[in-house]
Amino acid sequence: MTDFSTAIADASSGKGHRCIGVEALLAFMITLEPKAGWIDLIETYEITGNLEVPRIDLSIYGDHGAYDQPAPERRRLARERVEGMLDAVSREQREFIFQVWLDSAE
Repeated sequence: MTDFSTAIADASSGKGHRCIGVEALLAFMITLEPKAGWIDLIETYEITGNLEVPRIDLSIYGDHGAYDQPAPERRRLARERVEGMLDAVSREQREFIFQVWLDSAE
């Protein structure tokens, strides 16, 4: 398992942090401290056999029209987007991998 500081560094960079399964994504979200940032972008992949199939319909991409907003508003909007995505994922009977990136107040 990747240590948390490495996960934060990866998610704050172009690399992103990989969460295998919903539980790993939730654990990463829960352990994020406000100063580290919040999950803003997610690429979702469905695990099908040995393949990771991109699920654009369950991903969160690009400028959501919030990047010119203050950090608290960006954080709120990002949380709403992630909650909506997790709700959609919960209705699926598949396994997923999530590549995540953070936004922050800095």
